[in-house]
This record gives sequence, structure tokens and C-alpha cells, in this order.
Amino acid sequence: MGKPNEGAPPVDLDTAGWDEIGDAPPVVTDGQYTLMFKGVKLFEKKDKTGYFIRYRVVVQSGPDSGHTVFGMWSLGPDNLWRFKADMNHFALEQPSGLSVLETITELIPQIEDLVVIGKIGSKIRQVKDAETGEFVADPDGQRENNVTRFIGLAI
Repeated sequence: MGKPNEGAPPVDLDTAGWDEIGDAPPVVTDGQYTLMFKGVKLFEKKDKTGYFIRYRVVVQSGPDSGHTVFGMWSLGPDNLWRFKADMNHFALEQPSGLSVLETITELIPQIEDLVVIGKIGSKIRQVKDAETGEFVADPDGQRENNVTRFIGLAI
């Protein structure tokens, strides 16, 4: 999710040395954190069959403060309930009488910069197997973070 070097300073490929390129972002320790939403954006799926929201949260508390975790809400029929449940946890004002897409469009600006409490977990990342085209666990065991649950507004 997101661009690999999003937020990193630009690198001039003609003059920069290899050592100037930053390392992969660290994995945040599993736990409950104060998080701030950034870059909340609605996207239409490439095949035009639906929508999803990409976001990133910046850890605001603990030893991993300042680290970024990328996430998304699927807005498919089987997953839309999760987005609605999170909006209820955040106690955001949800307009009535609008379509689902209109409501989501109204909610996105309210989510940007919102400070919430959430649980972050890590899992072994998935990579595409060159032979089968299937996604499998990374053979190197590299981990990636995800928000496992939003709990509510930070007070």
C-alpha cells in the first residue's frame, strides 16, 4: 500500500551514492497505539467493480512514535460493515439520506488528521510465487504491519 519511498527525500539517481538510499521502514512492535490518519483517499478498483480506501496512520505514542503503517478499507459488499463499524468507533457524524458512496465521500475529510486508538499487528508478508502466480508467505520471513482493530477516538 502506498509508494515504497512515500515521505522519503528524493534521490538523484545520477549523483547519489548507493549508501544514501534509506532502508526498508521498520516493523512496529505489536500493540495498542495512539495513531493519526494521513493520506486518506478513495480509489476505484482497476476492474471498475468497486471501491476501496487507502490510508496511512502515523504512530503517535510509545517507542515506535513517528513510524507509519499503511492500511486500507475494502468497500465491497462483504467488507463494507468494517468501515461503518470503524466510523461508529470514531463517533463521526454520518449524514443520512445519501448513497453509500456519497456518505463515504463526506466522511473521508473527517478522517484525515483524526487521532484514534488502534491495535497494530504484524504478519509475514505475502509475495507472488514466480512459477505458480499464487501469493505465498515470504520465504525470507519478512514481516509487515497492519492495523488489526480501531478502538475509538483518542481523548
